[in-house]
Amino acid sequence: MNLILGKAILKIPDTVTGAFGLLTDIRLSYARLEGPGDGDDRRLGHLLSSSCSPQLRRAKLSFISELATLRLDAARTLEELQLLSLDDLQSLAVHAPGHTVLRIDKCSRVTEARVSAPQLKVLAWDHPCNNPGQLRLDGAASVRCIEKLDLFTHHHRTEYQGDEENDGNSGAVWLLRNCTHVNRLVVHVMFPYWLSNVLTPLFPEQEYDEAATEDIQDAIELIMPELPKIENLTVNIYPWVHTIGATIHDFMLLDSQIRLVGLLLASSPALERMTIALCVGDYDDEEEDFNIPCCGGHWEPYVWECSALGFIRPKKYEWIREV
Repeated sequence: MNLILGKAILKIPDTVTGAFGLLTDIRLSYARLEGPGDGDDRRLGHLLSSSCSPQLRRAKLSFISELATLRLDAARTLEELQLLSLDDLQSLAVHAPGHTVLRIDKCSRVTEARVSAPQLKVLAWDHPCNNPGQLRLDGAASVRCIEKLDLFTHHHRTEYQGDEENDGNSGAVWLLRNCTHVNRLVVHVMFPYWLSNVLTPLFPEQEYDEAATEDIQDAIELIMPELPKIENLTVNIYPWVHTIGATIHDFMLLDSQIRLVGLLLASSPALERMTIALCVGDYDDEEEDFNIPCCGGHWEPYVWECSALGFIRPKKYEWIREV
């Protein structure tokens, strides 16, 4: 069943046991509930639960407003649940004994999440709730693939009322610490929106050039906290002992990114191949020097393209360990 309601108000009636006994798939999108206190969120959770939909295998809820709470006691048949762009969702509770795939995206207001899915294998959650005390995933140890996880480049503790547990990344870090058997991990490192909000008024319609870049760097330094008592700083890099393949997208030939790749190669003794795709549009002139360290292997260009100015240059490179 696929319902696209064009942001119409959705009134969910009370349903009896087994009302949708043959329903196996449901996709509900672009709808609006009545609002808090009406009980539609409770009835929606009941509709998707085992008592009402005992054969449900896949469920997808997207772009549904006024859905603040979702309680789902799913049938053992439920394999996949997707919750996408539920802007008002704050509390989530899912019990799904046969659940293997969970995708949550753009549900950034969730402050409480309880998921019981002992068979979970694939997880994608762009921004997990940032209060580890209110985040529980029973089945974290069974996860083998994290398809998407966002990490911010900067912390802003004042946004979380000074709570040391809530720094913008604590939910993601909790997942990384508890999903201990993951063999495939995709992490998106993101520039935080609050830093953009600070910089934009300082540089409205600023053209990108070297001077502008230096000004922005100076502005970032002004709003970053100082650490006057720090005399020694250590950054621990943990080796990727079991990683055999890696792919990096939107790579820029900057010294900082080149050093990072060199560090990853040196820290991954089992790595066999790494693929780097250059950032589109950054190199519209002659071919740049690809001077990334080889670290026991060799780099080869294997995808080429013609730039707008007619230059033939590599678009992707592959690193292969030498035997």
